[in-house]
Amino acid sequence: MTVKEGIEQIKVLLSGQAELQTEEVAQEPATELSFETYDLMDGTKIDLSALEIGADAMLVDESGNSVAAPSGEYELADGTMVTVVDGKIEGIESPVAELPEVEDEMTKENDEMSNQFDEMDATINYLKAENEALKAKIAEMDGKFNQAFQKVFVLVEELAKMPSADAIQAPKQSFKVTESKADKVDRFLNKFVK
Repeated sequence: MTVKEGIEQIKVLLSGQAELQTEEVAQEPATELSFETYDLMDGTKIDLSALEIGADAMLVDESGNSVAAPSGEYELADGTMVTVVDGKIEGIESPVAELPEVEDEMTKENDEMSNQFDEMDATINYLKAENEALKAKIAEMDGKFNQAFQKVFVLVEELAKMPSADAIQAPKQSFKVTESKADKVDRFLNKFVK
């Protein structure tokens, strides 16, 4: 790999990273259905995603397998009648008991608080989904940055292996060559012995 190729690969990795950062997280979180199991009067079990109209209904057999509940009426162990059409709850009739009249104001407050709790639950679920999506994006970005840094290290190693050019001017020696004592004696003797 040449230096130019290495730099281009790093640019591609990092420019792709910038595009990932500008993407938005999904506007609505994916919803997972959770079922609650209820007992029927005949002893069998039914799974309902919620005890409300439009919720999914699944019958549970003895081995624990769930299948969409066939159309019909089902009586829960507490006497509540649930009407199912094509696996969805179409009607709910609670057993009526003579209760003293409850003040409308208390009912309204309870409904308002229930709505607030439902909104908070929806917000929490949305934030959890958004958090998971952001964690996935961060993990992806981390992987790309690791790849880019590995390429930088390879590039630096390649640059270190490249021969450098000779110096323009040869360096001057700042050290003098000193002769040994024996060489000095020999030089002295050569001058006078001749």
